[in-house]
Amino acid sequence: MSHFFYHMYGLNICSELELLGQKKCALTAAVDVMITRTSVSSTGIQNPIESTPFFQANNDYIWINVPTVARFLIKQGQHIFFEPAFDRDENILSSFVYGPCMVALLMQRDLFVLKGAVFQQNDGAIACLGAACSGKSSLMAILAQRGYPILSDDLCVLNKQGEVFPGPSRIELWDDNIELLQGKLPLIDTTRLAQKKHCFSTADSAVEHSVSLSKIYILNQSQRDTLKYEMIHGAQKISELQKNVYNRFYLNALGKSHLYFSYVGHFAQHYEMRSIQFNRGQYSTFEIANDLQGAI
Repeated sequence: MSHFFYHMYGLNICSELELLGQKKCALTAAVDVMITRTSVSSTGIQNPIESTPFFQANNDYIWINVPTVARFLIKQGQHIFFEPAFDRDENILSSFVYGPCMVALLMQRDLFVLKGAVFQQNDGAIACLGAACSGKSSLMAILAQRGYPILSDDLCVLNKQGEVFPGPSRIELWDDNIELLQGKLPLIDTTRLAQKKHCFSTADSAVEHSVSLSKIYILNQSQRDTLKYEMIHGAQKISELQKNVYNRFYLNALGKSHLYFSYVGHFAQHYEMRSIQFNRGQYSTFEIANDLQGAI
C-alpha cells in the first residue's frame, strides 16, 4: 500500500488515499494524522450522543456514511478510517476527506472551524465568511489571480491565539464560474462529475505556515440594488460568528459547545468585522473583489 505525505492545517498527514490537488511533501517530522483504508462498521459506533442515518458521533468518534461513496470513521483527532463503496473514484473520496472528515478531526483537536475562505494580505489573514453559494470560492479565484496567497477556499481554521492554518491548495468552482479564472489557474481535475464542479490549483502561491487573523468579512446576499460595507458591532458579531460555525451536529456530540462559545466571545471582542451586502444579480464577483481590495 502506497503512502502519501501532506501538510495541512498545521498537521503532518500520512495517507493511504492520494488527496486530489494537495501538494505532497517529504516526511520531516512526526505524523499527526493517519488516513487509512480499512473496514468501517456499516451500523455506526457504540453509544452515540448524536445520531442520524448518515452521521453518528460521541466525544471520541464521528462516523459518516455516504451511500454509494464510502463510510468514514474519525477517531480522537488522529485517525481518519475509510472504506470505499465499490471502486469509488479517489477524486470523490478526497472531496469528503477535505470536507466533513477534516472538519470532524479539526474539531476533535479543539480548533475553531468556520464556514469561510481566507486569503493573506501583507502579514495578516483576512477571512470571508458566508453560507454555501455566497460567492466565497469565486472571490478567492479572482484574488488568487491578482497575486493574493490563498490559505483556504472552504474552511477558516483558527487556534486560540487567532492564527489561521492553511488548508488544501485548491479552489472548487461550478461550471458557470470557470470564466472568472481566464485560464490563469491550472485545472487539477473534475470532481463530483454529475454536479459539474471543477478543481483548480493554487499551489504556486500556497501559504505553508499559519498567519495571524487580521479582519473578518461576512458575505451577505441582499435583494437591495446596492453593494455596501457595514461595520458589525457588539452582540451582532457574536450572532454572525455563531451562524458560520461549520457543523453544530459535531459540536454538540463532541462536547465542544462551551469551548466554541469562548472562541466566539474572544474573536468578537478582538477582531474588526464588517458585512459585505450585495445583490448577485446586479453585481459581479469582479466588482465585489474590487471593492474588497479597496476596503482592505
